Amino acid sequence: MIIRADLHIHSCEDPLDNLPQTVEQIVARGAARGLQCLAITNHLRFTWDEVAAAAARERGVLLIPAIEARIEDADVIILNADAQAAALRTYDELRAYRTPARCVIAPHPFYPLTHSVHGALERHHDVFDAVEISPFYLPWWDGFNARARRVAARYGLPLVCNTDAHNLWQLGQSWTEIEVEELSVQHVIAALRAGRCRPVCRRMGLAHIFWFWLRGTLRWHMRELWEKGQK
Repeated sequence: MIIRADLHIHSCEDPLDNLPQTVEQIVARGAARGLQCLAITNHLRFTWDEVAAAAARERGVLLIPAIEARIEDADVIILNADAQAAALRTYDELRAYRTPARCVIAPHPFYPLTHSVHGALERHHDVFDAVEISPFYLPWWDGFNARARRVAARYGLPLVCNTDAHNLWQLGQSWTEIEVEELSVQHVIAALRAGRCRPVCRRMGLAHIFWFWLRGTLRWHMRELWEKGQK
């Protein structure tokens, strides 16, 4: 069967972003928008909740344990993660942590942000299982996604599309179609690593892009201040 997944979502438990949405609200909105598989990928902190996962299953939604870890100053998504993933800091540590039961994604790798992986994707392509393209592009410019597609093709890595949702209204606007035998973490991870997936990347409207960045600018500065305070 073909499922729709969004594997890059942030919740109110994210330590770097001041967000209102709970996991329960995310699941409810995702289910209403036709998504069957979600991953809450909060920055730097593993925030898995078994109770929320059980409640999601009752709605027909699979929650995958996940995190957006910080590897050598770059954001990396790890699916089917555990609490140990929050302590990873280098690509060598990520290699040791990565197993066939996990999936490592390069999120929007060439997006013009400080913490995208950029050239590290090619230098460490062996540690990634998939490359994410982003719906945040303009009608007249999509260079960072084009580069992501070229690098993914060069190294035989499948493409996925996620919303990187920081707002509930983003859910269901873009997704990844994944071919699985059953709706389980094991089968989703295996399908992603085998490339049985297809990104459905719908460009976000200009008004939504503007609103996202207007709200996100303050969060970005707060994040930078928080990170400096941790050093």
